[in-house]
Amino acid sequence: MNNPKNSLPNGWSLKKLGEIINYKKGFAFKSVDYQQNGVRIVRISDTTSDSIKEDGKIFIDYFLSVHFI
Repeated sequence: MNNPKNSLPNGWSLKKLGEIINYKKGFAFKSVDYQQNGVRIVRISDTTSDSIKEDGKIFIDYFLSVHFI
């Protein structure tokens, strides 16, 4: 397996996801709150063993998102 550190752009560093984002487990967002832009919601179904899928992204309004921080 390739070392992921070797493929990072200059100035980037490898981090665990929990080090760079706030996350909350177990909350189901209502699909009526989904938007075309805003704050990205990453669902379990958006993850793979080593990445986050870019297709099918969902977003919620920024002002709604502050309730989950």
